[in-house]
Amino acid sequence: PPNNLIIGITKSGEFFVNKKAYSEAELKEKIGFKAKNIANLSVVIMADEESAIKYAVKAMDICRQVGITNIAIAEEIER
Repeated sequence: PPNNLIIGITKSGEFFVNKKAYSEAELKEKIGFKAKNIANLSVVIMADEESAIKYAVKAMDICRQVGITNIAIAEEIER
């Protein structure tokens, strides 16, 4: 859906949105812009099993800083 944003996190702590890498500051700017322009924006944080929880927590903190409260965490499962 257009009001969902997926943030991918690698095991080394890189953040990705739409296959583009972002630093923490760039991520905050990107989702801050989206939060201002998309009503009821929801964020799904996707991390693989090797991603450190600290990176997911950092992404959640960034979301909260820009006013996003509808946040979910999902694990990427290999098949």
